[in-house]
Amino acid sequence: MDTVQEIEAALSHLPVKDLEAIERSINRLKQRQPDSGGYEYLQQEYGITREEWDRFVARREQEIQADQAQGRMKQFTGDIEQDLQD
Repeated sequence: MDTVQEIEAALSHLPVKDLEAIERSINRLKQRQPDSGGYEYLQQEYGITREEWDRFVARREQEIQADQAQGRMKQFTGDIEQDLQD
């Protein structure tokens, strides 16, 4: 099934109780999904404190700036061909 219409057509043949069970399952899965991978997920899964996260972010930012200053890392401009030539 590749389109929303095909999925809707397939689901329309199921009894309401099955559709409700599917909806509950989807909602449970959504609740388990990590957000963008940031602090909240790390806190929930690994017990990382906000202070630990902030220290990591600050340290990583310093490493990125140092790498850029020494030419080991470059900011992507959106033009890969140009970036590779520099």
